[in-house]
Amino acid sequence: MIIRKDDLESAVEHGVISAQAARDLSEFTIKRAATPRAVNEQFRLVNNFSEVFICIGLFIIYSAFSTITGVGLIGPQFTPVGAIGFWLLAEFFTSRTNKMLPALVAALMFCVLTVQSALFFADISANLMWKFEGQYVAYIWGGIAFTLALSFARFRIPILLALIAASTTIAALLFSGTSIKDASFLWPIGICGVAILALAFWFDSHDPLRRSRQNAYAFWLFIVGSPLAIHPVFASVWLNGDKTQPGIVIAIVFALAVFVSLTGLILDRRTLVASSLIYFTVGIGYSYYSVTSDVTSALATTSLLVGCFVVLLGVMWYRARTIVMAMLPFDGLKALVPPSN
Repeated sequence: MIIRKDDLESAVEHGVISAQAARDLSEFTIKRAATPRAVNEQFRLVNNFSEVFICIGLFIIYSAFSTITGVGLIGPQFTPVGAIGFWLLAEFFTSRTNKMLPALVAALMFCVLTVQSALFFADISANLMWKFEGQYVAYIWGGIAFTLALSFARFRIPILLALIAASTTIAALLFSGTSIKDASFLWPIGICGVAILALAFWFDSHDPLRRSRQNAYAFWLFIVGSPLAIHPVFASVWLNGDKTQPGIVIAIVFALAVFVSLTGLILDRRTLVASSLIYFTVGIGYSYYSVTSDVTSALATTSLLVGCFVVLLGVMWYRARTIVMAMLPFDGLKALVPPSN
């Protein structure tokens, strides 16, 4: 609701408020409008059910085309035709109708059919990609990231950045030659996570008030980058810590979780806090168990405490962030992050 000048004048004439109160209210609204305020983290994939309805049709088309090429009615060599068709549909949905969800589905189907076409002409089984080992599989995931990057470069759909980041991380992990059977794969994942978070922070720093699409780009990169960057650090502390002194290990884990949560408050990104919740739970649960020696009671009490903490922090997020930002000594950093509302 916007209070206009004639509304205030009318209120004064009818004795609703005094002339001084009207002047004070006018000055307050002008001052408040001039104060920069950041937009909250927005999570939107669909505008209305019309988009869902169209997506149902797209899935039916994709299923029918896959059946036709799979049973040999026209042969899998015609798969690129379907890929081109879904690309054109994505073009239509983005440029003519601005329907994001159908454009996303069409773009993803283009990527799937493009990868299927490449595997068919290279005579490589599609099941190979799910083995997560070997150079061939790394090239497949690299190809997936490339097709997703093509779609993003053309259609600028924010969630595609998350899929690009995830597939690129898988490809990098496979190219590194590390094995998921031991802890050697943690650091390549952590490096990828840090790189993704750095890119997300770059987008955030160029739009502190979160008024442009860069806010959505950063949001989806934080979704993927937060767990990739955080979990290897915590896992390494847990695996390499002194097992004879579990209390020290728990204290380090808890301190890291607090640090990550404070970083999330400063950056105004809840995904960082969400990624550290499991370690808050471990820290509190172990501390409670060491006192009571009751597993059931420790699990129930810890879950209750963490749940209350999440709800309280969600409700008091901006008040807590204002306190943290007031204690932040670096003014240069404050200019790169959203202002406290």
